[in-house]
Amino acid sequence: MSMPVWRQGMAVGEWKKLANSTRSGKNPDGSLIVPDDYFTFAGLTPPSQRPAPYTGMADFGTNKYGYVGWGNNQKSQTSSGGPATYSGMWFDEELCDMYTDGGDSRWGETSVHKYSFNCDDPFWTPAVIKSSHKDNFRVPSTPQGQSPIVYPVAWPADCNRVNKMYDGTRRGGHTYHTQWFIRGMNALACFGSHQYFPVDMGSSPEVEVADLTNGWWVPAMQEGAGPIATIPIHTGDNLPWMAKHTMTEDVWMWRGDRLMVWRYATGLYDTVFVGYAGMRLSGAIDLASGNIFLAGQIGTAPHQYFTIELEAPYTHQTVTLDGPFASQLTPNRKGGLWFSSDLQQILYFKDDGHVHTVKPQTGNTYEVDRITTTGEVPPAGSMTAKAGGPLNNFQDCPPLGGMFCRMGDTKPSYFLATI
Repeated sequence: MSMPVWRQGMAVGEWKKLANSTRSGKNPDGSLIVPDDYFTFAGLTPPSQRPAPYTGMADFGTNKYGYVGWGNNQKSQTSSGGPATYSGMWFDEELCDMYTDGGDSRWGETSVHKYSFNCDDPFWTPAVIKSSHKDNFRVPSTPQGQSPIVYPVAWPADCNRVNKMYDGTRRGGHTYHTQWFIRGMNALACFGSHQYFPVDMGSSPEVEVADLTNGWWVPAMQEGAGPIATIPIHTGDNLPWMAKHTMTEDVWMWRGDRLMVWRYATGLYDTVFVGYAGMRLSGAIDLASGNIFLAGQIGTAPHQYFTIELEAPYTHQTVTLDGPFASQLTPNRKGGLWFSSDLQQILYFKDDGHVHTVKPQTGNTYEVDRITTTGEVPPAGSMTAKAGGPLNNFQDCPPLGGMFCRMGDTKPSYFLATI
């Protein structure tokens, strides 16, 4: 299959800003990425009719979900404007599609939109997953953004869980590293979510699933009743690292003091290692060495680095870093580590304008070097509007020979050629 026109002629290490990749923009034909009629259908005021910026909790209640439109949601943590989502992305590494949702702790609209870039003219498909029509809204009680603890009166059959709409479907919230596309299910899964709408209402170990075949979040009126079992150990948002094995579709996760894995083949969870209690970390599945490489720290202590084998007996080894840029590998919980199938090594992007390589040497040593990059290099700090750091927003795209990097809703995405 030939490469898209925009990809042709790119050199190894060359960055390119992807066309039409800002979610708040328009499609090449001038149409809105999320058209007004979608919101009208859902009973929401269209964003084009809501030009006023988000002003605080008083702005909730003006429509069912508190949704105020792309480019108008501004969180106190950023001065850049636009949605500042503490979330990653769903990524289909075979078709080169990226999925991103609308929900966050400050607005409850939970539709999912798809960005396709394995084509000459990248484009968006709005609302491939539609938001629930059954509102789970509570009237704000204070001007400080704190939500009340009492639900409004609901019908007896309605779901009253804090992380659900009345019909048992997903509510907006932060997802951090938890968003993974499960190809064998043709579904998008959130392995736990946090800080629900309206404004930081808690967290849940439930796995919420969006079915791409029928275009809806799968309702689960009882906890654990969804297609994927609830995560048995929940640690909230502090220690949320996860990564999907792109061949087996197993999802590996750090849960406070242990490494666990959800097995796609069985639907069960296994604990394969216990240690490093309280470590905030990130990592990558190194398919070349058969290890998971992990890096993190406990409190303000120096960073620690270790590997755990992907197969039994899951041997654990501490490692040291070497190379000219060893001091730069400090991911903590922010992510940005991902295996490149072309380069057969881990790449590290931490939003500083550089890409580092991480590869094993003799003994228990990993060398950290830096790729010489050219082209439209993402300026340092490009992810400020997205918040949360790189998370899982830097992933391998084998069909196009490179890495996809999503900066945020109000920023363009980029592509790095690796062949």
